[in-house]
Amino acid sequence: MSLALSFGCQGTGDESAEEDPIAEDKVWEGLVYMGPEAQMFRVCTSGELLWIVDEQNRLTASYDSLMQANIYYPVYAELRGSVRVTETQDGELGDAEDKEMFVVSEIVNMQQQIPDDCSQYLEPVYEASGANSSWQLTINPYPKRVSFVYNEGRDTSYYVFRPSVMENEQTIYRLGSGDTTLTVKITEEPCQVEGIQEGDFTHSFTVEREDQSYQGCGNMYMDAPKREEPAM
Repeated sequence: MSLALSFGCQGTGDESAEEDPIAEDKVWEGLVYMGPEAQMFRVCTSGELLWIVDEQNRLTASYDSLMQANIYYPVYAELRGSVRVTETQDGELGDAEDKEMFVVSEIVNMQQQIPDDCSQYLEPVYEASGANSSWQLTINPYPKRVSFVYNEGRDTSYYVFRPSVMENEQTIYRLGSGDTTLTVKITEEPCQVEGIQEGDFTHSFTVEREDQSYQGCGNMYMDAPKREEPAM
C-alpha cells in the first residue's frame, strides 16, 4: 500500500531570524518514523537523521493511515521539501543545539515496503550488560520497546523506542522525557570493562539514568522489522 499527497507549507513569519536554508527544495528518499514525542526522517543516501516539520499534520495522517497506530515504525517515503537549521531549546528533541529540520511540502510516495538501498539504515537490535550482570539493556526497535534492568536485577524500567542519532562517532539513544529519561551511548569497539571478559563483545555502552552512569559491553544484531497488528 502506498500514498501520494501534495500540500502547501506555510511559514510562521519569523523563520528568517532563526532558520537558515542548507538544501534546496527537492525530492528526498528515506525512512519516516513518527510518534507522540518526535517525527523523524532518515535519509536513505546518507543515513542522516532529520527532524520533520509537518505543520498541517498531513504527513502524520498519511503515516497513521498506513501504520494504524504502529508508532516509530519505519515507513519508506519520497518527500519533497527543504532542510533548514533551527536552534532548539534545552529539553526539546534533546539538549539545546542546532537541529536540521526537514520542512515537507509534498508527499510523493509512502509505502510500507522498504527498498533494499534503504534497508541498511534500519535500526538494529542491541543487547548489553554490566559486570556480573549488574544491569541489562535491550533495545529492540520493532516491538518499539527498550528495557533496562538495574539494581542487581531488582528494578526494571521500560521506554518507548526512538531512532538513534550519530554524534562524535557514537550511536546515541535519548529515550523517555522529564525525570524518566534514559540516555544510551554506544561505541563500536572491542569492549574493555572491568569484570567483563574481553573478546566477547563488539560494542561498549554507557547508560545514563537519572544521576547514575553505568558502563558495560554488548553486541549489535540486525533483525528484520515485524509490524505489530493493532489490537481488535
